[in-house]
Amino acid sequence: MKIESESIGLISVLYYKCYNASLLGNFKNMEMYFNLMENEYKKTHNKYAFQSFFTPEKLNIFKLIKQQVEMGKFFEVFEEFVPVEQEIEMNETEIEKEALIVKHVAKNQTMLEKFLGGKIKLKSIECPCGSKKSQDKCDMVSQNDLGTLFPIEFKLSKATHAVVGQIGKYCLNFKLQLINRLYDRVQGVVIANSYSKFAINELHKRGIICLIHFGDLDHLRLRYF
Repeated sequence: MKIESESIGLISVLYYKCYNASLLGNFKNMEMYFNLMENEYKKTHNKYAFQSFFTPEKLNIFKLIKQQVEMGKFFEVFEEFVPVEQEIEMNETEIEKEALIVKHVAKNQTMLEKFLGGKIKLKSIECPCGSKKSQDKCDMVSQNDLGTLFPIEFKLSKATHAVVGQIGKYCLNFKLQLINRLYDRVQGVVIANSYSKFAINELHKRGIICLIHFGDLDHLRLRYF
């Protein structure tokens, strides 16, 4: 049991070091940690430790990294989706400040459960992300009881091209902390009143959950795009 635990611990460290290097675009370190994992697998007598650690999601990431190492370069893999061909019209709303929407959803996390799954719990609002030199704040961070952490970006009106970079930065920040094992996966979410054609297509391509808010604060509702 102790040997198995130590093996899983080593695999975990190597995997997350390798994954973080890939997220940060450090090909040399990614390749090094990948080779260390591969060598560890070849020499170990406890193959089960490896198999038990690699959930389907981790295995897909591992396979992508393996392909990148074999090809000697980074490349992106996007979600399959049906492109939106026109701009998305604004929904009627009497809310004047984005902070009011954030506050309302923060107090009513059950609003998110239909869309995100599991039982949702608020972790933080205005959560600092990024380095001290270029630090932004993610509007809200929630987590469900299935081990998924949700960085959530709100927009009072239309979500445009800027939101793609914002939610991407927040997701990166929390993915780099997966090594701490406080959650198992990261899923970005954007909640806006409408979306530009560019924004919605880029967000869907990157697997971001896109929701639309409508109504006043007394009757605030969410729906899928």
